[in-house]
Amino acid sequence: MNDGKRGQASGVKMRKAPPVDANKLKGTGNGGCVVGYGNPGQCLPVVPPSHAAHADHGMDMAWTCGELRTIFVNGIKVQPGKDSLKLDSNKDGVACGAGDAG
Repeated sequence: MNDGKRGQASGVKMRKAPPVDANKLKGTGNGGCVVGYGNPGQCLPVVPPSHAAHADHGMDMAWTCGELRTIFVNGIKVQPGKDSLKLDSNKDGVACGAGDAG
């Protein structure tokens, strides 16, 4: 039961959120994630941070390894055959990993 403190509504009974198995989540592109990149629970946003302000203006928004590494320092896993952004130049399964250009 909420106690009415910290902006909660008093008298409202809260239910506990059900557990979520991250291994069962599937990337669908919904929610703004690029399909084919990351481990379960990770998301490579469709729009890179440097382009976020321009997302609605019809500009091309391309990820670079320099920008990707600001979020994923060691790169991000690529599912086999799913490197649509061409960020895994050495084809080792890690986009913008240690051996990738850019």
